[in-house]
Amino acid sequence: MTKAERMKLIRERLANRNPKPFQTEADKRAAKSQKARRKGEAFQKLIAADLQKIGKPFGFEESDIRSRSVTGHGEDIIFSRDTWYRFGKPWIECKHYCRDFNVKSIFKKHAQKCDHKQKYAHKGIPILVHRCDYQPIFATMRQDDLIALSEELPESWLRTEDVVTVPWDSFLRLLSSKVGAGGPVEPIFEVDEDIPF
Repeated sequence: MTKAERMKLIRERLANRNPKPFQTEADKRAAKSQKARRKGEAFQKLIAADLQKIGKPFGFEESDIRSRSVTGHGEDIIFSRDTWYRFGKPWIECKHYCRDFNVKSIFKKHAQKCDHKQKYAHKGIPILVHRCDYQPIFATMRQDDLIALSEELPESWLRTEDVVTVPWDSFLRLLSSKVGAGGPVEPIFEVDEDIPF
């Protein structure tokens, strides 16, 4: 067999292999979207697990705090009614993002949604829990709401701005002391008749 015949045979074998499927731009965007959705869902479950760890010593079950599906509308972390009051009435939005992300603008959108809901339901505290790829987790909220959760805050957390970002671990310790103290003093099962549920 000559060298030319061998090369021809190799080319034929390579031509008969199954080539990689051709990807269009739409396919690439869909794959990127699915990857982002999976990251977001895993992040929501991580946050829900952190909150479940706080509630477990106080008798809360896993079903009291759970993660909403990524395609679902509303808050990302769902609390049972009792748990919601004991945790200080948080409305948590989770964002796992890459570099292009403006925390303040995303938080303000979340806070506007919460303010709109408060016309029809009980007043809650909007909290944005966010993380850039493999970086520490942070919680962003209004400074007044953070002060309402605890009177004893580190001075580094208090700023002149109305929106404050704090480390998630520190926020969990603060929340744990709130839950351990019994949460807000409001009655848990009292419902206003004007509020539609």
